[in-house]
Amino acid sequence: MLKSTEPSTNQPLVACVGELVNFLKQYNERRWAFTVEGVLEHFQEGDANAVDEILALYGGMGSLNDLYLCSMNGHSVADRDLKSVNTTLNGLTSRIWQLAQDARKQTIENAKR
Repeated sequence: MLKSTEPSTNQPLVACVGELVNFLKQYNERRWAFTVEGVLEHFQEGDANAVDEILALYGGMGSLNDLYLCSMNGHSVADRDLKSVNTTLNGLTSRIWQLAQDARKQTIENAKR
């Protein structure tokens, strides 16, 4: 496992990933909560590959981007809350994507020095 040399750089990203895990658990989305929690553990261990792991969750069909929380999918969300819950989900996942992209760029820039 590669160790990150600047773990504090990723603190906002790690915080958002933790928030996503809790959010997913709150609405009974077990599969993605488990997957994202595994990446969170890698961040907490200082694994430099964790940024790439989180970004990999966003690619292709059936990815984190495709997640829609609703009772028909087995989630604990009332129909009246669908819009706000999924808006929050999309906000969290978008923020994580952007922070991970920024972290990747910073890693590349640091490697050039």
